[in-house]
Amino acid sequence: MAEALRASALAARSPVWPKVLAAASIAAVVLRGAAGGWRHWSGREQPQATQVAALPQFVTRVGERRAVTLPDGTRLDLDSDTRVDVALTARRAARS
Repeated sequence: MAEALRASALAARSPVWPKVLAAASIAAVVLRGAAGGWRHWSGREQPQATQVAALPQFVTRVGERRAVTLPDGTRLDLDSDTRVDVALTARRAARS
């Protein structure tokens, strides 16, 4: 009788590995998300190269329109009352 109770108690116990695997999967997803967020917010995805060329601001007044071609071939069409700051780097152009 004691053997039967022990066997039924062991059989009723759920295996631990599925829970461990689920917890490890959740931890991996959280860590990957945290690493991606840190990489994005720390600025690693922004150009790290030194600035190659600094161009002046391009400004138009109210009612004025202007077309500008940058040294890298980029064309800017400025409409009325616009301001553009441009900085060219060795890796890519950063515009604001």
